[in-house]
Amino acid sequence: MSALGGMMAVRAVTIGGWGYLMLWPAMTFLIVACAYFRNTPKITGKRSDGGFPSGRVLLLLPYLLIGWTAWHLLRLVDRAPAWQRIDEGLTIGRRVLPQEFPEAVDLTVDLTTEFREPPGVVRATAYLS
Repeated sequence: MSALGGMMAVRAVTIGGWGYLMLWPAMTFLIVACAYFRNTPKITGKRSDGGFPSGRVLLLLPYLLIGWTAWHLLRLVDRAPAWQRIDEGLTIGRRVLPQEFPEAVDLTVDLTTEFREPPGVVRATAYLS
């Protein structure tokens, strides 16, 4: 991700003019890469409740649009279950929609820095981002 952001930034400067518009998506890739590299989701602005301030959504919009689109498309074509019960006390899965949320879950651990968690999931359990 950081390589893509860097290449886009170099290309934007090389092209000049309208090419400078590529600096916005390049910056979003670099910000998200930095958040993962430093293990600091606060870089993207994600709050402990799983939400994002509106300004951060606008700032990261190019990256978020790609991520949201890919996630929704994959969710539509992938027939694998959204979650798997490993044993009585542990269930793992992908990011779920509220209607896909498994029953009898006490704690949700969100390991993403770029996705806002659906409010129905956050309200259903204790939540750790």
